[in-house]
Amino acid sequence: MEYFEQVPQLCLRPFVDKLWYCGATHFANRTLTLPLLHHELVFNFSDYFGIFRNGGRDIALENLSSWISGIQTMPTVSESKGRHEMMGVLFKPHGLKAFSHYPAVEFEDNFVDAALVFDVSFKSLLDRLQETTKPKVKMLLIQNYLLTQLKSESLPTYVDESIRLFQGTGTARVSVKETCQHISVSNKTLIQSYQKYVGVTPIKYLQIQSVNQALASLAKNPQQAFTELAHHLHYSDQPHFIHSFKAFTGLTPTQYANYVVSNKVDKTSPNFISCEG
Repeated sequence: MEYFEQVPQLCLRPFVDKLWYCGATHFANRTLTLPLLHHELVFNFSDYFGIFRNGGRDIALENLSSWISGIQTMPTVSESKGRHEMMGVLFKPHGLKAFSHYPAVEFEDNFVDAALVFDVSFKSLLDRLQETTKPKVKMLLIQNYLLTQLKSESLPTYVDESIRLFQGTGTARVSVKETCQHISVSNKTLIQSYQKYVGVTPIKYLQIQSVNQALASLAKNPQQAFTELAHHLHYSDQPHFIHSFKAFTGLTPTQYANYVVSNKVDKTSPNFISCEG
């Protein structure tokens, strides 16, 4: 298998975290994916690739050549078979809106055919990606296309500032109310801006962020006490932490920790659980 990640071109860095490529002559895999705080543009030229909900019972997509993955608030299962070639663009929390006319909230819990999001020139990009055999050239084609799609509308500075405050590592959790006071906007304004640029409400953003922090911590130390972890993440108590964790992942912290102990989770990618074996 060939896998690599790439830092985006300088002009794209305010909006894009990274690009990635994965290819193999044969690949059979089934993975449980837990919610991330990113939108993603994915290209798929594999023999078979599908995404499922409800533990793999309901089809979300099958064999699309490209799609936008919105912020998910529930787990999904992905399955790949045969020859495998996929690549993608992982956007910053507010990054997708810089390339799309659609409010980011329209992508929440959705997988949208990318051809419906971008203009008619997108088909030409798909054709060139399939014709090109060199992965690094594919990465360049994708970035050059994104540069042509950048919109003139700028992100409100208070949205960027609120995200930085939410992502801070202070001794106490920053609330939405405190953040609104700090950046001098109303709660209603911040909610509307998050729906437009980020894709979820500020409260849901914080909830998913806390769950992601818990996943990262448990992936490194699955034996830790949940009471201490809940306190560290500023939950009011352990039951509140367990309830929130299960609401977004479909798992209890104990179940997730058992996956880690069973080597089903790579600590560098805590949102992905191997369903093989």
